[in-house]
Amino acid sequence: MRAAIHPKGERGAAMILVLGLVSIMSAAAVFSFDSLSRLVQRNIVEQNAAQARHYALAAEQLGIAELSKTITDDLNFGQITARRLNTYDYNLEAATIRVHAEDISNCFNVNALVSGTALKGHDANADNMNQFAMFLQQYGLGAEAAFAISAAIADWQDSDTAPLPRGAEARFYANSDAAHRTPDAPMRSLGELRLIRDMSPSLLEQLAGVICINQHSRENRINVTTLAPHHAGLVEALLQGRISRSVLEMQLEKNSLGDFAPAGD
Repeated sequence: MRAAIHPKGERGAAMILVLGLVSIMSAAAVFSFDSLSRLVQRNIVEQNAAQARHYALAAEQLGIAELSKTITDDLNFGQITARRLNTYDYNLEAATIRVHAEDISNCFNVNALVSGTALKGHDANADNMNQFAMFLQQYGLGAEAAFAISAAIADWQDSDTAPLPRGAEARFYANSDAAHRTPDAPMRSLGELRLIRDMSPSLLEQLAGVICINQHSRENRINVTTLAPHHAGLVEALLQGRISRSVLEMQLEKNSLGDFAPAGD
C-alpha cells in the first residue's frame, strides 16, 4: 500500500483554508457574543426605565392622594398653608418614593406682559412690563437692561411689528446669527425665552421656578396662603415696591409656619 504524497503547496493551502475558517468562526462567535451582550444591556435599561416610570406614576398618584386628603381636612384649598404642602416619604421593599408638593402657581406669568385675545390681537401691558422689569432687577440686572428684556418679551408676543422702546421685533431677529421670526402670540413654553434678545442661560437658570407660562391667562395670580419667604421678591415686584422686601419676608416666614394673618390684622 502506497501512502499518498501531497505537494507542500497543497498542504499550505489547506492550512490557510483551515485557519481562515477558524478566523471566520471566531469572528462570528465574538459578534454573536457582542450582540447578545448589547441585547441584555438594552433589556436591563428598558426594565429600569419602565420601573422608574412606574415609580414616577406612583409618586404622582400618592401626591394627589395626599393633596386630596389635605383639601378634605381643610375643607377649602384656599386655607391650605405652605406648611401643609410638605414632603412625604413612602418606603417600599427595595426603594423609597419621595413626594414633594408645592404650589407652582406662585410665579410670574410672562404671558401677562401682553393683554388681549387671539381674535382682537395682543397689546403690550405697560404695568406688567414694569413689574417684570422690577422683578428682573433682583437678579443683578440694571434698570435699563431689565426693562429691555421685559420689552423684548412683550414684543415677542404682541400682534404688531413695531418694536417697543428698547424692545426687539422680527426685524432684529432676522439679522441675528440664528435668524427667526417673532410668533406675535403668547408663549407656549419657557423654552422660547432662550430666543429672546439678551436673555442669557445664566439668567434663565436663576429664574427657574419663579417664572412660568400660563397659556390661558394674561394675569398674575398668586395663592397668598402658600407663599413662602423665597417668594418675597415676586410679591414685591407685583406690588411695585409698595411693601418692602424685608417686611414681606417676615410676613411670609409666618405664613410658612402656618401663622399667616392678613396684614390688616
